[in-house]
Amino acid sequence: MNPMRNLAQYQPPPEPPEPRGGVRWSVLLGVPLALGALLFVLNGIEPSLQFEDLMRALGVANQNRYVRLACVCVVGLVAIVIAKLSRNEPE
Repeated sequence: MNPMRNLAQYQPPPEPPEPRGGVRWSVLLGVPLALGALLFVLNGIEPSLQFEDLMRALGVANQNRYVRLACVCVVGLVAIVIAKLSRNEPE
């Protein structure tokens, strides 16, 4: 038997992929920095329309209930977005 022929057929097993654990520095540092920058920008902006003005223009009779309904809607939308983003779907 030819020993060179056996060497040509030998293929080492594939190396396992490196673990993807650890800290995601872009998320850990990026999110607070982005929120800080957003708050800095929003602090210097004078709003042209306030929520009370909008309710007055729409003729809302019970403003307290309307504000609660709007808050529930925003919380619901945030929950839906978080649920959609947290799914583990293959790309």
